[in-house]
Amino acid sequence: MVIGTGSTDATGHFTMPVAPPLYLGDRIFARDVCNNVDGPVITVQGGRVVPAMSVPMTAVLATVLAAVGLFGLIGLAAKRG
Repeated sequence: MVIGTGSTDATGHFTMPVAPPLYLGDRIFARDVCNNVDGPVITVQGGRVVPAMSVPMTAVLATVLAAVGLFGLIGLAAKRG
């Protein structure tokens, strides 16, 4: 199944969009149809996973942001008043 097509630059490098999206463990390879040559098989690997913020830390962040906003509004009101 063809998932993308493209061409190479002068140095032989290429990038191309693929559809459907690739998933972890999918195995793909490039095919040179002009010379009937297949490239090495590559297994799709995952990137680094960013840890989600815990519920308590989300609450702390919300509290800190609310305090910063409140102090900003108090300072603004003091300048006007």
